[in-house]
Amino acid sequence: MKIQIVACDIDKETPAKSYAITVDGEEHELDLCQEHARPIDELIAAAKGETLPEPAKAQAAPPMQFTPPSPAPRKTAASAEQKPAAKKRGGRRPKITSMEEIEAAKARKAQD
Repeated sequence: MKIQIVACDIDKETPAKSYAITVDGEEHELDLCQEHARPIDELIAAAKGETLPEPAKAQAAPPMQFTPPSPAPRKTAASAEQKPAAKKRGGRRPKITSMEEIEAAKARKAQD
C-alpha cells in the first residue's frame, strides 16, 4: 500500500492543494496550503465574480505522537512443579556393525 501526502512547497504544512499556473507559456506546478493559496483562490473567485468566505481561525492540529510498542513481558523461571518433563532427544540409534560381523551373518544365513 502506498500513501502520498501533499505538503505546501513554502512551509511544508498539510493538507495542501496542487496548482498548475501557466504564465506566458511557462507552466509552474505548486503545492500550496490554504494560507498560501488564498491569493490565488481570490483571483479565481474575482474572475468568476464570486467572493470567498473569510478564512476560519486555523486551529493547529495536535502534533502526531509516536508511541513505541511496549516491550514484551519477561518470562520468569517457573518452578519444577510447573515445568513439563524434559523430552528425550534422539531416540534409538542404529547398530554399528563391522565388515567381519556382516560377513559372518551372511555365512550363517547361507548355512540355514
